[in-house]
Amino acid sequence: MYSLLCLSSLLSIYFFVKVWKEGKRVHWMAFSICTALSLYAHNLAFLILFTLDLFVLLRRRWKLLKPLFIAHIAIGLLFLPWLLLVPSQFAKVQQAYWIPKPGPSELVRTLIVFTFNLPVPDWLLSFSLFFSLLLLFLTLYRAFRPSVKERNDWAKYLTTSLSFIPVMTMFFVSQIRAVYIERGVLVCALAYYLTIAYAFLKGKFPRFVVLDSHGFDPVLGNLPGQIPDHPLLFGEKVVHETLLLLFKNPGLSVLPGPPSVRHPSCESPSPAR
Repeated sequence: MYSLLCLSSLLSIYFFVKVWKEGKRVHWMAFSICTALSLYAHNLAFLILFTLDLFVLLRRRWKLLKPLFIAHIAIGLLFLPWLLLVPSQFAKVQQAYWIPKPGPSELVRTLIVFTFNLPVPDWLLSFSLFFSLLLLFLTLYRAFRPSVKERNDWAKYLTTSLSFIPVMTMFFVSQIRAVYIERGVLVCALAYYLTIAYAFLKGKFPRFVVLDSHGFDPVLGNLPGQIPDHPLLFGEKVVHETLLLLFKNPGLSVLPGPPSVRHPSCESPSPAR
């Protein structure tokens, strides 16, 4: 369920980026279909759709409002068969509801999960908390420091919005009806990693934060516990290409790592003998 939710949400975000850059009708159709599929996978997919809607409003991209409204109608029609069953689903869930109302500690826990995954040994918990907060603050500072001015800065705002707005929205909604499930926002973790990657490539981090020149191991090393370790997902080339797709900045270059830490998917094939 959660793997399908993450995949369909990523596809929805991908076609949203295509719509933002090109605005073709086929991209709007694909966006509507993928978003409806994500809602079928899990009701918490509305958090991503809400974030994208809010992003359009905050960036004042008024020309997208009309096609976005039409896309919402298409999404509603595609989701209508299951929408009719949602009230009965809620009634069944209430009979055996296990999710407690979250507090501030759950937000801190989510940050640690995004950065290190849990559980961690007791002796490592304090370090995990410190490093998670340090990485968060340094990432936001490096990405949004006043000295950095870019003409096309929408991409970093998009990844940052997708990193935090769904989590915070889920937290506030949970104060009324507890729906705080970290597995439901795995796509936010991926958006957070892109924001961190952008900050790594855009500015210099202290050496004790960049544990090796590969840069991404301390952050991405937690993912295999949640998502299958696939070279296409965690390869250095894929991170680079994703950043270029979003930011279109030829000045960005992936930090080269020593051969011992480079992913096999990033190695160039040896010449034929």
